[in-house]
Amino acid sequence: MKPTLPKEEMLLIDPLKFSEDTFTLSYIADDIDYIILEDTLLFNSVYSMRINSFGILMSTKEHGLLLFNPGGKFIKVIAKKGRGPEEFLFGHNFAIDEKGEKIFVSDNGKIRVYSLNGNFIRDITTENYISGSAGQIEFFNSSLFLADYGTYGEFKYNWIVLDTLGNLLSQKKSLTRPPGFMQRGKTYIYDNKLFYYNYLNDTIFSISTDWNTEAAYYFSQGDFRWRDDIDLNITPFEQMRLFFKPGNMVETNKFIFLEYSFRDKWSILLIDKKTKKTFQGYKEEKRGILNYVACISNDLDGGLPFLPHPVFNYNIKKGDESILTLIFPYELKAHINSDAFKNSTPKYPEKKRELEQLANSLNEYDNPVLMLVKLK
Repeated sequence: MKPTLPKEEMLLIDPLKFSEDTFTLSYIADDIDYIILEDTLLFNSVYSMRINSFGILMSTKEHGLLLFNPGGKFIKVIAKKGRGPEEFLFGHNFAIDEKGEKIFVSDNGKIRVYSLNGNFIRDITTENYISGSAGQIEFFNSSLFLADYGTYGEFKYNWIVLDTLGNLLSQKKSLTRPPGFMQRGKTYIYDNKLFYYNYLNDTIFSISTDWNTEAAYYFSQGDFRWRDDIDLNITPFEQMRLFFKPGNMVETNKFIFLEYSFRDKWSILLIDKKTKKTFQGYKEEKRGILNYVACISNDLDGGLPFLPHPVFNYNIKKGDESILTLIFPYELKAHINSDAFKNSTPKYPEKKRELEQLANSLNEYDNPVLMLVKLK
């Protein structure tokens, strides 16, 4: 494996050199929209979400895997959460084979395979490779890519690749065996490439459709990096907060977004791919050991800020890029009644009026609303 560029010319992500310049939604986007998710089944806990030609799919704590059409109309429950023979117990992450109309749900020691119409097809065992459920699962190049997850030193691989029947195609063995409980492997897909990174290693890998693996970007090394002897069960939070912990990562044509925590800050880092300049998205707020929490201030319509949780997704349709998250009606209704909203002067005043009408149409405990931020 060789990088496409010399290491000294590649993007180096160094938390000690992050700019403290902040950015707002209007810096990266020129429009914002909202999709109300029909409340046939009520939920408020979302593990993960994907949007494709089928519509909007969400893994929820309350009901399992739900399908909505692109406009937010409820279609069906694809797979139920529970202990039944065709149900899944965890299912925090899932992948989609659009062409084959199959959905692969990562569960404890296995992948549960369902058809788009909700029929259970089969199980694929993963017990020989991964302890518990895969940290991330992607359907890529007609195969299943599973990122590592483990407990008490049981990390065997950074990733494995299976065919859709469960046969092992390839793997990358882990060189570390951290103690305790820890989810490490993270993935994202951009420009027909699959990217992988974790807490401990310095390399962000790029994997092409011919399975060629290259170094795409790097995390800087130093005493601030997450150590392989940290046990989440016993290491004090005050000690863990001293270390850099990369979270969700999203790449677009112009930008890289990286959610991260470091010292007393939880933030969204924005990297301009052309200039390599960095910006931060956060607000000052005391939350446990944190003094700053991640968000992107919404100066498009004056609405709620963009948060990287419970979901932070990237979508591209006909060349138009969006980043997506979920907001909750009770928070939105409280926000539009606040002085901050009433006194705001957003870029699009008409959007502010539309948002106020939307909020007034919602009940406090309706389903979350999908926020789509349309990038420049």
